[in-house]
Amino acid sequence: NNCITFNIGQDGTWFRTEARRQNKIFKGTILPQAQSILKNETVKRRKKLGKEVEEDEPPAEILPKKRKRTALSFVDKAKADAAKSKMNLKKHEAEGITSLTADNVEPLASSQSKRRKKNVEIPSIPSLALMLIADPFVTRLLLDKCLNAIKSSIIPDKKLPGEHHSLPSVLQLLHLTQYSVDICAVKGGEFQIPGPGFKSPTSSTDNVICADNVAYASLRRYAPLIGKIMLDIKVDMRMSVGGDLYDVAVETKLDRKPTLSNAWVDAASLCVVRALIEGVLVDLLRPGRSTEQAFVAQFSRLEIVLETFGAVSIMHDRACWMSITQALLSHKAKLSSVIRDLVTQTWVKWLKQSANEDTTRVSSMNSALHEIFIFLLNEWGSLGNVVMPVDNRLSLSMNAAEAVSACSGNNITTKLAAFAQAWHASTKDEKKSAFTGIRKEYEKMLRDVPSDRAIQWKEAVGVDDKSLSMLDGDLGGKEEETP
Repeated sequence: NNCITFNIGQDGTWFRTEARRQNKIFKGTILPQAQSILKNETVKRRKKLGKEVEEDEPPAEILPKKRKRTALSFVDKAKADAAKSKMNLKKHEAEGITSLTADNVEPLASSQSKRRKKNVEIPSIPSLALMLIADPFVTRLLLDKCLNAIKSSIIPDKKLPGEHHSLPSVLQLLHLTQYSVDICAVKGGEFQIPGPGFKSPTSSTDNVICADNVAYASLRRYAPLIGKIMLDIKVDMRMSVGGDLYDVAVETKLDRKPTLSNAWVDAASLCVVRALIEGVLVDLLRPGRSTEQAFVAQFSRLEIVLETFGAVSIMHDRACWMSITQALLSHKAKLSSVIRDLVTQTWVKWLKQSANEDTTRVSSMNSALHEIFIFLLNEWGSLGNVVMPVDNRLSLSMNAAEAVSACSGNNITTKLAAFAQAWHASTKDEKKSAFTGIRKEYEKMLRDVPSDRAIQWKEAVGVDDKSLSMLDGDLGGKEEETP
């Protein structure tokens, strides 16, 4: 019966015909024979056991008639379900992720860490899931999802970030990835889920921001501020030359207030917020995102915010600086000199920042900030003198050497002695020295310039053969390792 019912259409003709033939043979021949044999065997068994033989069943005429099938057959129902599913599929394909609501993208229920389990041999399922979420590729997608939600949904609709259908859930996953190292180290023996940040936590320890406080601050305080910065960047673009608000800005002489750094004072320990700000900066540096006039005001807003996070926290963020580098290199030879000069000047200033902090001095000598800056100069040099002439490359590289030497220690005799000591230490032991990769970038730059200019540069920074031979004496000190 199922073969007859569900093999519909022209392709199922043979199956339906064969099923009807076999059904006719079964009911006309096989079933009566089986019933007759069963009846005879039952009679013999009852006689042998001394039981009465049951009377024959009443004739078929008096049996109740079979119930008629409903008006909607199985074939029609299957066709209707298939058409409905196809229509729903087309609808979801058209709407995509925007069709989701708060009902089906609910945040995870928060939980506190319980007593740590001992003797955990294999990782738990939550720790394995957290390991996948903490993958850099997945984290990048989550960060991009947050920025797109703020830019394309929250700002145009004038909503609060907590009202968005997916932003609180995505931020919760990003906060959860910060504990991935500790949780995976114990194989999931100790696991906790921070809250989504809808409500302020009732209690917290002094001078320590707990997980719920971090989620609450990110969603309720800093996500709106990120939206405000993105809106200010958009308005700066519209008020520049060629924008639709340029005439209004000139006539009214609007004096827009810069970004207030006081609003970001407590965001230094929020890694997710810092990553979102870095994402806004990378997006701004991409081709076609800004103009020369608007970029000065836009970049200054983001510079103020990044400086509030502190030089130490962003100095070793290799992913951030590589993303910025790739965004700048995507301009190729069409990069504006205004954007180039502003970015390089700020970069050198960030190399000096750790020397100006009142806390423990941390050297930027072996930092990713230093290495990627020289890498960027080399990549610009490969494009010829259009983007970065030789004189500018040598001058900026010397400024970088002076900046990292200024914050490398107090026992230095000249302003470039620390740089020369690090260079000398990396030539003696390349495997153990953290300065080896940076020194190779400098050497690559010097190979691409005239030999006489390269010799002058080495003598100026104290890494020529004569100066390095003097460091074999009592002048050299130990290289400072990257924290």
